[in-house]
Amino acid sequence: MVPATVLSSLMGIWLGLLTVRRSATVSGSGVMLVILGSYAVPVFWLAQLLILLFAIQLGWLPVQGMSDPRQRGDWSGEWLDVIRHMVLPVLTLALNHLALTAVVTRARVREEMQRPYFRTALAKGLGHRVAVRRHALRNALLPIVTVIGGRIGFILAGAVLVETVFAWPGLGRLVVIASLNRDYPLLLGLFVCISAITLFANLLTDLLYAVIDPRVRQGATSHA
Repeated sequence: MVPATVLSSLMGIWLGLLTVRRSATVSGSGVMLVILGSYAVPVFWLAQLLILLFAIQLGWLPVQGMSDPRQRGDWSGEWLDVIRHMVLPVLTLALNHLALTAVVTRARVREEMQRPYFRTALAKGLGHRVAVRRHALRNALLPIVTVIGGRIGFILAGAVLVETVFAWPGLGRLVVIASLNRDYPLLLGLFVCISAITLFANLLTDLLYAVIDPRVRQGATSHA
């Protein structure tokens, strides 16, 4: 889930900036259509499509499981094998959750580009891409970080289906097994664990506000 969160965040921000620069072109509209399509497809169905493409048709990646028993004994081979098995589950979660980050990035950066400070930066000779990256994106990070932090719980929920499809031995698959076996104490412990992870993600998001925007830190200091 951690690699999926990082990948979806980076890809969402990059695609949001890409569509801002090409908002009036056919390619920009096509990218947004693909992004929204990946969000509209159910995560378990997206997982099946990626299995059909990369595992069955192309044969590049394994279908299910966390590792291949034939790789036991060589630690470097074991790590590479786990990474190969991780690619499809991580890609499935990332593709399903990057859409909201991309849409928010696109909307907020476009809004920041209409402000006087951005036009002043361009008038002083700063390149458009540099101005977007240094000024517009930086001032648009607060809502983007809020969206990313708020999606942690949804990624945890999607991991239940993804881990079931890919037979990945994680918390999501354990929730399904506990539900089928009516193991209520285990389910209670899993829900407490998932709630704690979600609360920690929200707390980390709030702490990042002060790092991103000095005005938040100054406001907290003045209140104290």
